Amino acid sequence: MRPEAVAEELDVAVDVSSGATPARCTYVVAAEPPANDEDGPGRVGGRVVVDVRAIGEGDFSAALQTVERRSGPTEPLAAGDVDGANRGWVGTVGRAVTVGAADDQRLVTVVVVDPSLDAAAAREAALHLAGEALS
Repeated sequence: MRPEAVAEELDVAVDVSSGATPARCTYVVAAEPPANDEDGPGRVGGRVVVDVRAIGEGDFSAALQTVERRSGPTEPLAAGDVDGANRGWVGTVGRAVTVGAADDQRLVTVVVVDPSLDAAAAREAALHLAGEALS
């Protein structure tokens, strides 16, 4: 996924963390200093993790079980939530959102954690980015 797509979705510049591969990448919100020192540290601490892998027999179920074991119950994607997906899930823990979306060949997992976004905004960002990754 292009860093510009993540930056546009979060409406802030992002950096690609070291160790990125075509299959897995972490995008980190670039330090954005505040206009005024009294406004706090600025926008820091946000990150988006995108993982794309080929899907084989049982991979989708195994990935879903891992997410539910780590973060609790998920809800299934509704039709049209993620462009190109024929199945998937959404999991929310506080403001952090994980979306798993699959077509017939790939499983995309997107995690959005950004202290400046509420859970609903993080969900929308994760859904949109999952569609970008599948396209």
